[in-house]
Amino acid sequence: MEAKQTDQACEFSLDILVTTFLDNINHLLTDGTLTRSRRSVLMTWKVRIISCLLLQYIKKPIRMAPNC
Repeated sequence: MEAKQTDQACEFSLDILVTTFLDNINHLLTDGTLTRSRRSVLMTWKVRIISCLLLQYIKKPIRMAPNC
């Protein structure tokens, strides 16, 4: 039972990190201070990072910390 709670806590912390990452990237993209080429590069990296996270999660759940 305790191991299941620890797994849920790790998944929750990952959810918070991904949500925060997306919010920050989206804020930069919509702020309008970046040039078009920098927005394009940022959007490309956003898609790559999210794709990698999803692929890793599908293959094997990501462990954020050694104690998770």
